[in-house]
This record gives sequence, C-alpha cells and structure tokens, in this order.
Amino acid sequence: MTKLKLILLTSFLIIPHLIMPQSISPVLEFPQPGLDDFSAYSGYQTRFYKDADNNSIQISIDKKVGRVVNLWADAADESISFSVKDTAGNPVELSWVTLNANNSTEKNERYFQYTLASSSPNIDIGLFILGSMRVERDFRYQNRFTLPLNTDTVFVQHELVDLINNIKSLPRDKQQSQLSALKANSINSLISRLKPSINYFQISSQKGVLIEQPYFDAKNHLSLEISVKDKNTSVRVLQNMVQIKNSKGNPIIFYIKIGTDSPALTPLSQNEIFNEKFLSYYEKAKSGYFSLLAKDNNLNKSEKDSLTKFKRMERQIKSLELLSSKEKLMAGLPNFATYFGRDMMMSTLMMEPIWKVSMLENVITSVLKKMRSDGNVSHEEGLAGQAIRENAAAYNFLLKKYFSLNDENEKDSILSKATGILKDLQKTTENYRMIDDDFQLPVLVSHYLAHKEISNSKKLNFFKSKISKNDPSTILSLLLRNLVYITNNASAYIKDPNVLNLISFIKSEDGHWQSASWRDSRAGYANGRFAMDVNVIWVPNALKSIQNILSFLKEKNFTVDDLIKLYPAIKESILEEFYADPDKLNNAENLWNGVGKYFWTNIPSQEVNEKIKAKLEWLPKEESIYWENNLKNNWKDNQDIKFLTLSLDENGKRIDIENTDPATSIFLNDFTGHILNDKITPDSVTELIKVFIIPFPAGLFVNSLGPLVANDTYASKEIWETFQHDKYHSPYVVWGREVNLIFLGLSKQILNAYDTQGNLKDQKLQNYVEELKNILKKIHSSVEESGLKYNELWSYQIVNGKLHPERYETTSDIQLWNITNLSAEYLMNQIPDN
Repeated sequence: MTKLKLILLTSFLIIPHLIMPQSISPVLEFPQPGLDDFSAYSGYQTRFYKDADNNSIQISIDKKVGRVVNLWADAADESISFSVKDTAGNPVELSWVTLNANNSTEKNERYFQYTLASSSPNIDIGLFILGSMRVERDFRYQNRFTLPLNTDTVFVQHELVDLINNIKSLPRDKQQSQLSALKANSINSLISRLKPSINYFQISSQKGVLIEQPYFDAKNHLSLEISVKDKNTSVRVLQNMVQIKNSKGNPIIFYIKIGTDSPALTPLSQNEIFNEKFLSYYEKAKSGYFSLLAKDNNLNKSEKDSLTKFKRMERQIKSLELLSSKEKLMAGLPNFATYFGRDMMMSTLMMEPIWKVSMLENVITSVLKKMRSDGNVSHEEGLAGQAIRENAAAYNFLLKKYFSLNDENEKDSILSKATGILKDLQKTTENYRMIDDDFQLPVLVSHYLAHKEISNSKKLNFFKSKISKNDPSTILSLLLRNLVYITNNASAYIKDPNVLNLISFIKSEDGHWQSASWRDSRAGYANGRFAMDVNVIWVPNALKSIQNILSFLKEKNFTVDDLIKLYPAIKESILEEFYADPDKLNNAENLWNGVGKYFWTNIPSQEVNEKIKAKLEWLPKEESIYWENNLKNNWKDNQDIKFLTLSLDENGKRIDIENTDPATSIFLNDFTGHILNDKITPDSVTELIKVFIIPFPAGLFVNSLGPLVANDTYASKEIWETFQHDKYHSPYVVWGREVNLIFLGLSKQILNAYDTQGNLKDQKLQNYVEELKNILKKIHSSVEESGLKYNELWSYQIVNGKLHPERYETTSDIQLWNITNLSAEYLMNQIPDN
C-alpha cells in the first residue's frame, strides 16, 4: 500500500473523479421507539443508509457478541465485518456517536464512513471478514464469533483452499497457465489472498489501520479503515487483531470507513414502484398524520394508533425502496441481499394491488434472464465472492477428473475447461433445485396479461422485446422454454393419473427427500416426497395461466410454427398439443385440480383426542400445561379435524401435518366468483381455512401470536422430534409471508363479493362473507397483539404459565415478502363495513 493511497483513503482531497463526502441521515433504524419492542431486539441495533450510488448499506451492531456487520447491498452482495472485545475477551458495548454518516466516490470506488464509541478505554478488534455476505452468514451460523480475536484463519473457504492445492499438484509446466488466469505470479500470492492484510498508518493527528481484502481473482477489493484522532489514544497491530487504548481511561471514539470497487445496482424510487391509487392512499394517510401531529398532546387511543400505523406504513415503503432495483428485488436485509426467484415472484403477486405494472415487467425480465436453458427458473444467484466459491468447487471437480485420467489429450481438454473457469471466476452462479418457482412464472405472466390499464399492443411489444442489449432472445422465446418445461413435468400425471406421477422432490444421497419448495429447511416437508403446495396449488394455477397466455398469443395471430421458430423444442411437445387443441389443456387442468383428493385428511374425533393427549404428554411439562389449558378455554373437544396435509411420503401416503399453505390457494383463486356461478359451495372455501383458527394443538391458532406455520400433532413421534430439532418451519413459528397471504386472500374473496357501490352481489353470500370477515378479524387481532407482524417470522416462549412472543433468532430485519403487509393493509382498508 503506497503512502499516496493511504492519504486518499483517509483524506478526501479535491482531485479529479472524486466526489466530496456527503453527510446523509439513515433511511431507517431498528429498533425504533413507538414501533418496536426493544426487549425483543436484545442488544441488537441496526441502521440503513444509501451510498453515493444510492445503493443500500446496512450497519448492524450485536452487543451480545460485540460484532459489527457492514452489509453493502450492491451488485456483489458484500459484507465487511469485525468483532470488538475488551482485554478480558468480553464483548464491548458500542454506540453510534452521530446520526449522520458520510458517503463519497473516488474514480470507480465507493466509500462510506461513520463513527462509533466504545464503553471501554481498552479494546481489541479482530475476526475481520471482508467478502461475500454469504461468508458472514456462514460465520454466524457456525458460531465462529466465539473464536479468539487474533485467530489466524477466521473462516476457511474450503473451495479456495482445495483450488490452491489442486494447482500445486499440477506439473510445473501446467501451473503457470492457472496462475496467469488468476493474475497471480506464485502459489504464495494466491495463499495471501485468503485473508485480509492489516497495515498501520499515521497521517497528522489521525492514526489507525487499513485492512484490505482482494477478491481471490484479484479483480476487485474491499477495504476497512479503523482510525482515531485523540492524541491520548494509541493504535497497534498485534498478529491478526488491532489494539486500541486510551491512556486517560476515557471511552474510545473511533472512525469506520469502508470501501468497495464492485459494481452498483440501479435503485428504484417510490414513484417507480407504486401505482397512483396507492400513492394517493399514502398521501391521504400522510396528511392525516400531520394533522394529528398539529393537535394538542391530548390524543385519544384511536388517534395515537393512527400515528403509529402511518409510521409503520412509511417504514415499510422505505424498506421496499432499500430492496428494489431495476435489476432485481433483493429478498431481504441483511441475510438475503440478492436475487431469489420465488421471493420476487410471490412478492410481486402479493404487491400487485399497489404496484405499477412496470414492476411486473421488471420482475418477469429478471427471472427470465436467469432461467436455465431448459426453462427451469433460478432460485438463488451466487454473486462475486459467493460465485468465486461455487465456481472454485466446479474447478475442483474438473481437476479431480483430470488427475484420474491417463490420456494426455483428455487431460489437456479437461484442464482447458478448468482454466476457462478461472478466467471468469466471478461469473454469476444460479441455483435451480427449487420446484415451486418454475410453476410460479406463468402465473405471474398471466396476471400481467390481465391488467386492463395497459393495452394489448403494449403487452405484445413487451413479449417481443429483447431480454437485454447483448442477448437477441425475446421475452416470449424465453417464456416458451418455461412453459414447455413445466407442461412436460406435469405430463406424467396427465397421461397416467397415479399418485406416484405427481411432481416429486429429488432424493438425496442420504435418502432424504429434498425440501425444494418454500418450506426449504430440511424438516420443512417432514421428509415428504410430494408437496401439497406444489401439486394442489401451483401446478393447477400454472396450467390455468398457460391457458390465458396461449389464448393471448392466438388472439395476436401466432401460429404453432411461429412458436416453434422461437423455441424449436415446442415441436411434438405437450405444449404444442395444448396450443393445437385447447380442450386437451382444459382437461389437463381439470385433472390436476382433482389432486387434492390425495392430500385431504379427515381425522375422527376419537383419534384427534388420542393424538392431542399423546402430544401433550410428550411436550415439556410447562408447555404441556399451557396448551392443555388453552384447549380447555378455547375449544370444544370431540370434533373431527379436516385439512389439506403438508405432504405425501415416497409411497404417496399422507403425512398428517396441518399447515398454512392453503392460504396461497385462497389468495390465487376467485372462490367467491365460483360460488356466484354455483361451481362450489361456501363451505368448501371455509373448510380450506378453518384449521387456521382452531386452537393449537388441535389446530394452528395461537392467541396473541397468530397461526403457526405447521402443526405436527397428528403425525408420528419421529416427526415431532424432527421439528423440535429444526424449528424453522415448525409448530414454534409464525411466518409473516403466510400471515399476509391469509390477509390478502381473505380480503380478495370478501371484496369480490361486493359490487362497485359496496353492496353484496348476491344475498346468498351474506353468511359466507361474515364468516370470512370474522376469521380475518380474529387472525389480524391476534397477530397485532404479538407486536411482531412486521418481522420475517416470529416464535414464542412459555414462561411461568404465560406465552411470550419473540423474534425468531435468524429473522431478517427487512424481508421482501413480509413488506407485502403494505398491500394487505391496503386491501383490508377497502372492505365495506356492512
């Protein structure tokens, strides 16, 4: 590091290509007085800012472990993190010194600076991680923050270590090409890239350390500067940590400056995200908010609630802006600051009532860009540092094959492919293992086509538009790949309607069926092979959506030959049959609409009582007593229980687990319209969701908490133990996504019962609508009482006979599909009182 470079990092000089530091306030911070329960955050605080390119930066301080994490939610999903402890190894309490921070740019680098204060006059700083946020996530999940601060290897990226060892094992004449591809002159230079460098500096009254981490491919780098300006404070480097001491025994004020040269995203503003109706609704709420603020302090409870409600709405709007860019919608901050196909599409469907149509176009385009060549939708992307890890694994796979071969020509061919990987080690990777996202894409496209405020010609132009400047593929040509892919997957059941021909998860080497839908923890589907949400909800809705898409194409005079030219694999596919004969597609949809018969579970009252008794006896004593009393006070026993079960085992037998997934069906389908057309009865709708309000452990409902994401009472003891070990989608958790789907689904069904004057379309709907309103009110009130509905997910503890709601330990501060509560509250506000 040259002296000039250090000067530029520590001083903002007036030179070309340099934007002077700009003082900025945080966009948001958590916890916030009046909105959050500070005890639920337990020593954790976080702030969100924008950098000079308007990309999101999140700074979080976890006082329990003394960890500071700087998330840079840019096009590389980066993280710059460190731990602060006292000389005894205890976490040091840190606090912000000022509200504002500074951002700036110098040539192609962005910088961000803020100030912290420590409670101790002597602090040690270490466990530095500069790289992908995915590494910081793994670091936290593995509890590596308990390591000594001077640990030499903070986190081992085994993929990179193995890559280096593979290059070392190559013949010397082969090594050079590999090193050159990585811009390295030796093996040792590669090894040096595995951890950051720490260099002391002093410029005038400022002294500190500059910590730098090159990317493994040397194409980008991250920097962290920690400095002080107090003459009584010393800074020195000890092995892999930094020691800062104040000789007067005063608390230490130190300055943090982070930098990156990775590419930025293109953020979207409120006016680019929300439609005019919602913005008008927001402005009206804002006007009411300021009117109340102008009043005396003697506000009644209703007025105070209105103030809080608006502040929450404004926070959610700002949260969405932090996640939104033209390129993609990030799934959440800090844990998932990148593309997740399912999260984007689900959130877009849920936000549809309040979003501009252009948002649907952005999301559809983003999904298609990342789709596999056969039409499989990407679940998650790997960026920059994470891409390097995953591509390194692919390189190591090839080298393993290389070393197993004897033929020199074959070996040269393999090594050539491997070298190609090294030359583009940051190439974005995609994860295609999920199933539900494949069937969600046509549903989203169908919703786009249903929008009446844009003309059919504009929709057609969108279909004909190129996916990007550098790719001649059109939106339609790529969409057709997905339609062929999912209809081919659904065809086995169409040809032979046998339960074992349903859409299946893939079996892992250890014999476990991979949870490849939204409940993607290992325990999520209780080792089920066939997921109810995929087979009962998404496949039928995808087929119905394909009908709408193909009808639109026919209206625009597309022939089968036209479609085959766009995507030759259509020829002789089942999609070609559907296009030529719409009745075949209609029959296929009807067939798939009947697969619910495999998943409906009806448990007789006697068995219900026996199962509940067994579960209560198995639970810890305090929980057992609480839930037994809960049932006595809120539920009449000797009732049958009927529900759509979570999944089927490998033989197609039901695994009896109650769940919230039917909320997606209520959200996607117009059941009220079907009732009006005498296609179904009101009871068939309420039967789907009744389990949501039956008290736990008989059903899913918990007072002052909400509907649990699952209830395994009627399953085996083995499954009870599995969920006890992995609680992410268990009877200990409420998911905000599912709560908002319930709110949106019930609101849609209720609103569809009214005409434009606010009158019921048919009096036969009166009892049905009242029942839906009561269910909605009950769930909404309970979730409100939890005080946690704005979290990604939440749980509870039972202490001294009382249930205490609490944030789930790995919840994100901002989660895309939880912000959909904005849309839910907006729709609920439209429901007539009569």
